[in-house]
Amino acid sequence: MSQSNLRRDPLFGRTVLIAPERASRPIQTHSPTAPLHADASLTCPFCPGHEADTPDPVYCSVRDDRSSWDVRVVPNRFPAVRMPESGGGIDPAMEILVGPASLPLFGQHDVIIECPEHVRSLATLPARQVQAVLRAYRARCLQLRQDSRLRSATLFKNVGAMAGASLDHSHSQLITLPVVPPLLERKCLAFAEAGPEWGDSPLARMLEQEKRDGVRWIAETEHAACFAPYASRFAYEAWIVPKTPAAHFEDLGDVPLDEIGLLLHHLLRCLEECLGSPAFNWVIHTAPWHSGGFSRFHWHLELIPRLHQAAGFEWGTDLIINPTAPEEAAAVYRSHLRSNSGTVAPSTE
Repeated sequence: MSQSNLRRDPLFGRTVLIAPERASRPIQTHSPTAPLHADASLTCPFCPGHEADTPDPVYCSVRDDRSSWDVRVVPNRFPAVRMPESGGGIDPAMEILVGPASLPLFGQHDVIIECPEHVRSLATLPARQVQAVLRAYRARCLQLRQDSRLRSATLFKNVGAMAGASLDHSHSQLITLPVVPPLLERKCLAFAEAGPEWGDSPLARMLEQEKRDGVRWIAETEHAACFAPYASRFAYEAWIVPKTPAAHFEDLGDVPLDEIGLLLHHLLRCLEECLGSPAFNWVIHTAPWHSGGFSRFHWHLELIPRLHQAAGFEWGTDLIINPTAPEEAAAVYRSHLRSNSGTVAPSTE
């Protein structure tokens, strides 16, 4: 039997319990993401022909052959926050959400409709579609960054009910706020307070170490890499990181952005083909806007498969149990990449 072990993330300080024996327990309630209904596109508000069911787009790209729109970004019809019609909201100088106070909060909540096809996962489409989505993310963030009231952007995707999705058609979301959310604040502090042994860019140093060790390394391109983090909180969790340190995702150039899209597409295909199409999330962590002090921040994307739910122990201890060691997860990803691309370092061509 593999020994359970407690792991602490060397940079961010989060502690997890890697417990391989938990993967063998009988589970009667878990099932993969349910199949799509054949006629679901007839009523889907995100499908072509139903554009009137969404607000007017704030961004829209078009397919190369001009046959259809490619990616649409629209305001969320059921937003967590709204922009004030004129003034209002909290003091934009407030950067950290702390204390028990109840405060009005404004912001912008968008939906990124990732393709005209009625599919749940971009893994079923060419890699260029993932790249088109990342370009839409970049364009919309650059638009919203011009508003000096907004301080943070969170890009995230929910796939499957277990991951929080309410609609099947492939989409993701962007929420921008006039404050820095607690997790982003903690990440900013971790980067800033990392000791001198971490160098100018702690996450770049972590990349170097992971590549040397090799056991959690998944793949790389010229400008980006992905690996399973040492203290993975979730089974088959994977991070994609640009090799050149950069604080803000939206400042990424076309070539590294497309390489990151290629790596992400490979990971998504592995979820589909090796893990039975589980629910999953991804989140892009990018530095706050309109303030300095983030020279060591290194934006990154976290892919989080939702193969297991947090239960009583996790809620009672704030200690997450992960039944799949990241070394095992990375080996599965690498094997899939080899069988589908012929190399562990995917070509960008």
